[in-house]
Amino acid sequence: MSFTVHRIFASITDEEERFATILTPPKGKSRWTPDEANRRAGRQVVKPTLQEKVSAIHSLAADEEVAATVTGDLLRRPTVVAQVRKEDKVRAVGD
Repeated sequence: MSFTVHRIFASITDEEERFATILTPPKGKSRWTPDEANRRAGRQVVKPTLQEKVSAIHSLAADEEVAATVTGDLLRRPTVVAQVRKEDKVRAVGD
């Protein structure tokens, strides 16, 4: 196992839990990668999954003002609007 993974798991203060974690790689994997170790430690990963990216955007857009600004920015991108599922599109009606 790489030094990087050991350094990441050093944040687990309980020694018994730390070594149990080190000896138990993620399901379906034979060893820990730095990204998998960061996920286990609750840290940001270098190569996030699509779901991790979406979750990060949702947490950043929890503030209504931020969400409104980002939504407006995204709706000005034709390639983004084209990828929105039909059932998710909302018809906006203004006065």
